[in-house]
Amino acid sequence: MKYRNVLRIAQWLLMAAAYGWLLWKLLTYDDWEGFCERFAMAGGRQYGALFIVLLLCGANVTAEALKWRVLLRGVVQLSFIEAFQQTLYGNVGGFFTPSRIGDYPMRALLLRNKDQWLAAVSLGFVGSAALTLVLLLAGFPSAVILLERQGGFRMAETICAGVFILLAASVAVYRPLATWLLHRKIHYPEKIRNVLAALSVFPYSRFMLVILFSALRYAVWCIQLWLLLYFCGIRLPLVDALTAIPAYYMLVTVTPSIPAADAAVRGSWAVVVFGVLTHDIAAVAVAAVLMWLINGVLPMIAGSMMKERV
Repeated sequence: MKYRNVLRIAQWLLMAAAYGWLLWKLLTYDDWEGFCERFAMAGGRQYGALFIVLLLCGANVTAEALKWRVLLRGVVQLSFIEAFQQTLYGNVGGFFTPSRIGDYPMRALLLRNKDQWLAAVSLGFVGSAALTLVLLLAGFPSAVILLERQGGFRMAETICAGVFILLAASVAVYRPLATWLLHRKIHYPEKIRNVLAALSVFPYSRFMLVILFSALRYAVWCIQLWLLLYFCGIRLPLVDALTAIPAYYMLVTVTPSIPAADAAVRGSWAVVVFGVLTHDIAAVAVAAVLMWLINGVLPMIAGSMMKERV
């Protein structure tokens, strides 16, 4: 009973911390006037685009829930409803922790068997590694091409080919590579050691499914951002969108941050990347903040309403 009470108190403290971070960010945001102006200026089609973005938020959570089921298949069999609830609940822990490291531990708290907690967390980080791989595969070539268009590089094709070969090779040999790294006399951080341990025994076919669901989630993000830019008055051609949006997400991913503070990070990188394609910098910043609210804040609030099993 004492153990259950400690977990329950910890969960309430995590929720309080998440809502505290959210309140602080909302109170310290300094451009609410410009934010509201975008809504006043939007027309019917733009509100239709915003409605689609909200619907795609559900698709985003669904793709992550399916990935969570696949990740835990060797540990526990979850129904889709259980996986969906746990995925939402994880947003509470991920919202205010660096690089969302609190997401998977929070999900695992809803598992019926608490002895499976550590294995579930380790497998969750495998899912995070797969998503990062997808972001790099799509984002790095796009960033190189974007820089080449601005006169920054002249050998974009060679660089992209090299990166693709390295990343593809890492996927093909991830199990022996993880095993080799795990047995080196290196003091890894606990998170990295858990990922390597899980990867060293993770089936290849299942890893491909995890990458597939990560790619689906990534595609949803790209569509959402394109529609939010449209909502804010930026008509970004498809060719430019396919170049700039993947580069933007890669830069956001490799920048350490706390999701509760993501609005500032996302806004800054959005201005850097999309600033070369449009002069309406304020609209770009508003689109980035909307993305944070829809894909960060809304799932966190929904997750905090999930029933606890402690």
